[in-house]
Amino acid sequence: MNDKSKVHQNIIRNTRSNYVLIGIRMILGLVTFRLLYTGLSKEEFGFWAFLWGVFGTSVILDFGFGLTVQKQVASLSVKERWDELSKVLTTLLTLYSGLAVLLITAAWIGAPSLVAQLNPSPANQEQFDAVMFWFLVGMGVSFPLGILPEILKGQQKIHVANNLVIIGNVASFILVVMALKLELGLKMIVIFAMSALLLPHIFAGILGMRSLPRVQIHPKHFTPRLISETLRFSASAYLILVSYMVLTKTDQIVIGTVASMSAVAIYQPAAKIGEIFGFLTRQLANTLQPAAAHLHASGDKEGLRQLMLSGTRYSVMLAAPLYVFTAAYLTPIARLLTGESRLEQDAMWSAQILVFWAFTFIITHNVYKRIAVMCGQEKRLVYVGLGEAILNLGLSVGLLHAYQQVASVAFATLVSSLIFGWVFLWPWAATIAEMSPFQLAKETLARNLAGAIPLLISILVLRQLPWFSTDGSYLAFLSEACIAGILGCIGVWKISLTHSDRSFITKRIEPIKHRFLGA
Repeated sequence: MNDKSKVHQNIIRNTRSNYVLIGIRMILGLVTFRLLYTGLSKEEFGFWAFLWGVFGTSVILDFGFGLTVQKQVASLSVKERWDELSKVLTTLLTLYSGLAVLLITAAWIGAPSLVAQLNPSPANQEQFDAVMFWFLVGMGVSFPLGILPEILKGQQKIHVANNLVIIGNVASFILVVMALKLELGLKMIVIFAMSALLLPHIFAGILGMRSLPRVQIHPKHFTPRLISETLRFSASAYLILVSYMVLTKTDQIVIGTVASMSAVAIYQPAAKIGEIFGFLTRQLANTLQPAAAHLHASGDKEGLRQLMLSGTRYSVMLAAPLYVFTAAYLTPIARLLTGESRLEQDAMWSAQILVFWAFTFIITHNVYKRIAVMCGQEKRLVYVGLGEAILNLGLSVGLLHAYQQVASVAFATLVSSLIFGWVFLWPWAATIAEMSPFQLAKETLARNLAGAIPLLISILVLRQLPWFSTDGSYLAFLSEACIAGILGCIGVWKISLTHSDRSFITKRIEPIKHRFLGA
C-alpha cells in the first residue's frame, strides 16, 4: 500500500471512529444526566454542572500546544528527525507540567475561596470544598496528560485515541452509577469521573510512544531554545482557537449584557440546534489535520490538492442533505429538544440562521482552515479569524441595540462568516486546489447541492399528504422523516456520489454482506 493510500485509509477509519464516539457519548451523556439529575440534590447537581462547564471551557488553556504536538509528530516523523521530536515533546510536556503544578497549588490554597463565591448552603460547604480541590487537581493533571493523545493523532491514529476515550467514557459511566447506587457522595463521583477520563490519556501516550521507538521523553532532551520556536506556532494556533470561540461562544454573553437573561433563554435552543448540526457535520474535517501535516512535510502538493478537494466535497456531501432536513423539520426538532410545543418566532429565526451559518461554515472554513494551519499558513488564518471575530462582535452589539431581537445576533454571525469565508478563505482554498474559485465550487458543490434536491422535493410532497403532520405526534414526524431520509439517501447515492465512489463503497460492503447473509 502506497503512502497516499495509507493517508486515505486513515481518514476513512478516523472519520468512522469519530462518529462512533459521538454516538456513544450522546447516549451515555443523556443517561448520566438523567441519573445525576434524579440522584443528587438540586444544589449538588448545580455544582456538578458548574464544574463540568468549567472543564469544558478549559480548552482555552491549551495555548495551542495540542495542535503543535500533532503537527510536529506528523512532520518530523515523515522526515525521521527523531532527536528533534524527542526535544519538542519533552519541552512541551515540561511546560505543561509546570502549569499543572501551578494549578494544583492554586487548588490547595484557593478551593475554599472559589466555593465561597458560589454561596453554597452551610450543609454543603465542607463537601464542596473537597470536591473543588479534587476537581482542580484533576484539571491540573489533565494538562500534561492531554498532550499524550495528540501523539497518536499526529500519527493519523485518531481511531486508536477514540477507542481509548470510549473505554474511558464507559468506565466513567459505570463508576458514576456505582457511586450513586452506593451513595458514596459527590466527591467520589467527581474523583471516579475524572480518573476514568484521564487514564486513557496515559494509555494513549504509551501506545503513541511505542509507535515511535526512536523517540524519548527524558529531562536530558529539554531544550529552552525550542520554547520560543514552538510558541510561535502555538500562539497562532491559540489565536485561531480564541477567534473561533468568540464566534461560537460569545452570543449569549452579548445578549445577556445588552438585552437580558430572558433573551438568552430564548436564544439558547437555537444555539444548541446550530451546535449539534455543526458537531455532526465537521467530523471528517477533524481528521484532516495530521494528514495535511504529513503530506506537507513530504512535499506532496498533489496530495494536498486532492485532500482539499475530497475533504470539501465529502464534507458538503454530508452537510447539504442534513441542512435541508434540519431547516425543513426545525419545528419538530426544536420540540424534541426542548419539550415545548412551539418556540417563539425570534428563536425560530435564530435557529434557521444559525443552521445556515453552520452549513456555510462547513463549506468555506472547516476544511481549508484545518489543512492550511498545518501548511505554514497559520498567520493569515490568525488575521482572518481575528477580523471575523471583531466584525461579529461589533455587528452583534450594534444590531441587537438597533432591533432588540436575538435573531440579529445570529444574523451578525452569519454575515461576518459569509464575508470572510467567500472573500478570503474560498479563494485561498482554490489556490491550494490549483483552480479558480468558480472551478472549485463546480467541483465540490454542484453535485452535492443537486444530490440534496430529491430530499427537498420529497419533503414538499410529503407535506401535502393529509396523513403526515409534523405538527402532530412524534410518531408522525418520525415516519415522515424516515421516508424523506431514505429518499434523500437515494439522491446522494445517485447524484452526489461519482461512479468510482459507488464502486468503492460497494467493494467495502460486499465482504460484510457475504459474512452476515452468506450471499
